[in-house]
Amino acid sequence: MKGDDPKFVDKVAQFWHAIAARYADRNPDYVFYEIMNEPQASAFAGVGPGWWQPVQESLRDVPYPSSPRLVQNAAAEAVDLEARKAIQRYGNARWDKARIRSRIALAASWAARYHVPILCAEFGVYKKFAPMADRYRWIDDTRTVLEQLHIGWSMWDLDGGFGLVSYKYPAAQSGVDIDSRGLAALGLRSVAILGVPSSIDDFDHSRSARLTLPVRWMGNLWTREAHAGSVSLDPLSAGTTGSATIHIVHTGCCGNHQRSYE
Repeated sequence: MKGDDPKFVDKVAQFWHAIAARYADRNPDYVFYEIMNEPQASAFAGVGPGWWQPVQESLRDVPYPSSPRLVQNAAAEAVDLEARKAIQRYGNARWDKARIRSRIALAASWAARYHVPILCAEFGVYKKFAPMADRYRWIDDTRTVLEQLHIGWSMWDLDGGFGLVSYKYPAAQSGVDIDSRGLAALGLRSVAILGVPSSIDDFDHSRSARLTLPVRWMGNLWTREAHAGSVSLDPLSAGTTGSATIHIVHTGCCGNHQRSYE
């Protein structure tokens, strides 16, 4: 059934009336409902070049910011003719932070007019195809604009083709490598470890000199706290079910403290 079928539109409206009635008592500060996910991309099944349209597959090494001069090489190397035209249009549009703001501001104005909070649920750059420095610049510019316009955001994704995390051993999702420049582009200044909350809290406040966590409980939380410190870890130091040694530099009001989880 096509999205432009009036009967389909009516069914979607009925569906969301039912959802709204069912969850009307939920706090909107914590729960956002997505009426439809990427309606123009419903044929795509995943993330990565395998699902991209032929035009998108040719969009490689496209610079940011853009200008007719800066996109010349990328346009010349594009195999697909439509991709070449798309790159040239992108160059002529001279995309930069100001242009990003002008476009997102349209959504922000609509939200202000109707008193509706909005969230940018996905934004990112496919890291295998994009110039690295330009990727970070675009992420930083877009994130900054969203925050200036009071729009919440979440980046796509964590550990996929657009992500901030890669693994030394991908099959086991172990040997974590964190993209520190990507974190900086998102305004995230430190890395903390999630695990057993009470144990970590005692350790972090110097009530305990040692902390042991199962590797399977370990995760990563990036905060925006200034001077919160840094962390490096190697979960493979003790296998997949044992403990891991993690070195932490914690910077607080009383100076630097070097600690380690074991």
